[in-house]
Amino acid sequence: MPLPTESQPQAVIEAFFTLLETAPQLFDDQDIEALSELQAQSTDSDEEIAKRIEKWCESRPQIYENMENEFLEMGAGDTDSEQKNEEAARKLNERLKENQERLGSKNSSSTQNNDSRKAN
Repeated sequence: MPLPTESQPQAVIEAFFTLLETAPQLFDDQDIEALSELQAQSTDSDEEIAKRIEKWCESRPQIYENMENEFLEMGAGDTDSEQKNEEAARKLNERLKENQERLGSKNSSSTQNNDSRKAN
């Protein structure tokens, strides 16, 4: 089932971040590294951002399936709060960076803990 990126792009974006922030176990190290592919330009519309997120998730079946479920759980109500492209891009990039750093540091500390256990 394709996500309705044209009709409700902000809901797609929010579903993605909800999944990223509440189910980080779905994102492996390569996925976290690849989050930078979703960086938005100040001229990108919500629709363009949502399409980019959908395409990114499609190549990661486990994430895509969970995205669909998250979107359905949200009820995908109509979102009238159209943001200016520049503001939407800025918010997206900030959230991507925060999550990439949070998940990257979590994975780094797990690796360090495993390495120190192996040393003992």
